[in-house]
Parts: sequence; C-alpha cells; structure tokens
Amino acid sequence: MFALRFIERYSKDRGKASWQDDAYMVNRLGSFQTIDGRLLGENAVQQVTEDDLEAFIKHLTTLGRASSTRNHYVQLIRAMSRWAVKKGFRQTPLVGDDSDVIRRRKEAQRHRRLDPGEEDRLLRAAERHLQALIVAALETCCREGELLTLQWGDVSLTRGEILVRAENTKDRENRIIPISDRLRKVLEMRRNSPAGVPFPASAYVFGDEIGRRVHKVRRAWQTAVLRAHRHRPVWIWKKKSGRTVRGSRG
Repeated sequence: MFALRFIERYSKDRGKASWQDDAYMVNRLGSFQTIDGRLLGENAVQQVTEDDLEAFIKHLTTLGRASSTRNHYVQLIRAMSRWAVKKGFRQTPLVGDDSDVIRRRKEAQRHRRLDPGEEDRLLRAAERHLQALIVAALETCCREGELLTLQWGDVSLTRGEILVRAENTKDRENRIIPISDRLRKVLEMRRNSPAGVPFPASAYVFGDEIGRRVHKVRRAWQTAVLRAHRHRPVWIWKKKSGRTVRGSRG
C-alpha cells in the first residue's frame, strides 16, 4: 500500500519522467528477502528497519551492481523515508543521515573524487560563491550547468528536495535530488537577498548577489585550484557515473 502510494503521489505527481524507473526499483526493493525470511514488501512500512535497508544495499554490492546503480537506490530510499514521515506513515525516518547506507555512499564518492584533504584545501582557497558551488556539487553530483541554472522556484527546503529540470540536464529528464544537511546550510545562507528578504522563484540559487544568473565559474575555479595545489587545472567538472570529478595537469 505504501509503495503504491509513493509511486502515485510522489513520483507521478511530481512529473518525474523516470517514474517507471522508480516503480521498478521499488519492486526490486520489495522483493528482497530479509533476515527473517520474509520479503521486505510484505512488511508494513512501520516495520521496515534501517538494518533491512542496509542489508539490501549490501546485497546489490554482492550482485556486482555498479556504484551508480546503488546510489540511485540510496536516493530513492531517502526520498521514501522523508515522504513516509511527512505523510504520517512513520514517526521516524527509514534511514538517518548517519546511516551506514548514506555514510558509505558519501565516503565512496569522496574517495573517488578527491584526495585526502583536497576538499578542505579547495574550500579554503575558493571565494564564497565558489565554495557554495563546490559543496553543492559534492552533495548532489550535479553538473556545473545544472547548478548554475537552478532557480529558487525549484528548491523546496520544506520537502527537502531540489528539482533539476529536464531542459537543463544532459539526458533531458527531470531529476529530484534530496537536500542533505550540509547542502541545506548552504541554501539557507543564500536564500535571502541583500535586502534581507527571500529571493523570488525566478532568481538563481547560485547567481550573483542579486540573483542574476552566473554563466561560468571557470576562472574562479582555476584560481582556487592554483592556490590550493600550485598546479594548472583542467576543467572536468561533470557528472560521470554519479560522481563529480576534478581534473588537473601537473
């Protein structure tokens, strides 16, 4: 019952072009056999535990599923978790930000993207606007263009979601991305204009100080990399198998 409502009321109602992918993943999740021998989908959502979901993600790893596939399931689980609480199906989330499911995903992504300490050095070397973009890229795996075209009308701090519109994506499909605690802090800091009032829906989240679109940040990026690492950077900020990549030329 919960799974069907989630697909109808969450995936379809939000106009997700990929709602059928969500339905497929929900069915796969429901057919997973838990440690007590029951299928996960046979349990009421109130009975589903974080341990069950962690076991499912481990199962995907055992099957040799790609990290990008596992990340899609993690994003779906997080979306279901928030929606279950919001709609009163559960009083507590299915998984928390400190869950092994979430932590392993973030640690694996950061290990692939950045050398130890590299993120801190980049953030210290970057000016404020670029700092916000770096954090957003790490937390969402969005491309540079997807972040620079993001408008406040597509950000819901209440639902904890960002809508990346199809016209701004390479694959021409809408994507709904959960807002992590770290990203929420960045968004809250950028929410208001210099006058102290929230930006209108048409303003750009990672725009200039009055919400106008910023088209490129390559020069700021190059400067930050030079300051942090003393080498000439090559811009490779793009989505690749669910991760953000930074390249450089020594």
